Amino acid sequence: MSNIVSCYYCKEGKVVMKRCKTGYLSCRRCFIDNFEEEVHEYIMENRMFKRGNRVGVCISGGKDSSVLLNVLYELNKRKDYGIELELIAVDEGIKGYRDDSLEVVKYQQEYYNCPLTILSFKDMFNTTMDEIQSKSSKSNSCTYCGVFRRKALDIGSYKVNADVICTGHSCDDTCETLLLNILRGDFNRLRRCINPITNNEITKTKDQMQNHDSQNEAFLNIKPRVKPLMYCYEKEIVLYAHYLNLKYFSTECTYSVDAYRGVSREFIRKIQSFDYKYSFNMILAAQELNLEQSNSSPNYIARKCTICGYISSSTICNGCNLVNALKHDNPNLILKNQRQKKKILLQES
Repeated sequence: MSNIVSCYYCKEGKVVMKRCKTGYLSCRRCFIDNFEEEVHEYIMENRMFKRGNRVGVCISGGKDSSVLLNVLYELNKRKDYGIELELIAVDEGIKGYRDDSLEVVKYQQEYYNCPLTILSFKDMFNTTMDEIQSKSSKSNSCTYCGVFRRKALDIGSYKVNADVICTGHSCDDTCETLLLNILRGDFNRLRRCINPITNNEITKTKDQMQNHDSQNEAFLNIKPRVKPLMYCYEKEIVLYAHYLNLKYFSTECTYSVDAYRGVSREFIRKIQSFDYKYSFNMILAAQELNLEQSNSSPNYIARKCTICGYISSSTICNGCNLVNALKHDNPNLILKNQRQKKKILLQES
């Protein structure tokens, strides 16, 4: 009697890995097929795309976006989605990091034969992350980068006339963000981060704005964002890329070591060392609490930024606030003021 353990799914293949969520042993081929099928089911369950949609795929050359692009490319052919893939990348201006990763992005453009649009912080905000890092405290770098990237991707989706924006956020990313927002007491973002589709509330309310005109339509025409990999573990994303020999850029961002997110990331890694299902259960628990039903506070009012026209909950959007701070050579003050205002609002609520 043979003691060789075979694949749980096909009963024949050589076992190469253990599934994070179920614990089932899998061969290479069954893992790849099941991984793609699970993403397909998640896409269908949440109705992320419609036939004829132009999908803006946010890519960076990293593992998550590289796997996202390959899965969408394969599913579009095999499942006949009938969607058009448009690649959108952002150049934050980080020498030795983003310039190298963009070489991978350009390779992917040629390999998958998809149109590519690259937007740079320098062109849009007249600055780079290297310049910001030299002026602000290290802990603020990710704040600037996150706000500017979101704004850049919204503009990019308008430029390519995308119907939906697709990002490579994984289960691990979602858990980190969920925990981070709990630690910060940021309840609005807490609700939003566990949704497979976001920006829906902006899409629905922008036409109800006072004095809505065609000015700066690129900012007002914000598209929904979808996260097809939200239930996929980072470990399995890496294995998927490995077994298919996908080319991706594996170097971590130069400035991420100083990010506040590292606190939640370390916690998630620790609980996953006991059981991978713990992180997935965090998302399910938050969703069961119906936090996703309200993507904004009850008093949310859609406005236009008085400077750039970008849709905002206040008279000046976060992006313009940060640009103004840089112009006045005091990039830390505006962030301090924002945190103080948020603290007051939380105390009053």
